[in-house]
Amino acid sequence: MKAIRTRYIGATYQKPSRVSAIADGNNRIIIDWDNSLDTPEAHKKAAQALCNKMGWPQDIVGGALKGDYVWCFTSDLIEVVDTIIDWARTPGNHGGNPYSYNFVKLAQKIKNDPL
Repeated sequence: MKAIRTRYIGATYQKPSRVSAIADGNNRIIIDWDNSLDTPEAHKKAAQALCNKMGWPQDIVGGALKGDYVWCFTSDLIEVVDTIIDWARTPGNHGGNPYSYNFVKLAQKIKNDPL
C-alpha cells in the first residue's frame, strides 16, 4: 500500500507558493499553488500530479494531518476492507458473532458505500 504526503511551501521573493507531493523513496513533485482551488483540492492536485508522473492510479482519498495532507489509493482501501471482512468470516478468528465488531461493521459500510 502506498501513501502520498503533500505539503504547502510558502512563497519566497523568487518563487510563488507551491505544493510538494512525496511518496516512498525519492518520488517527489512540486507544483505551483492553484489559487482557483480550495486548500484540499490544491493538495489533491499535487498528489494526482505525482500519480501521473509515476504511472500510478489516480483514485485517491485523503485528509489533513498536522498541516500536511496524506493520500492513499481507494483501490488499496477496498483491499484492506476485503481482508477485514474475510477475516471476520473465517471460523476461529473471533470469539462470537464477527459482525458485532465495530471495525467489521465499518468495513461493510465502506464496501457498500465507497468513499
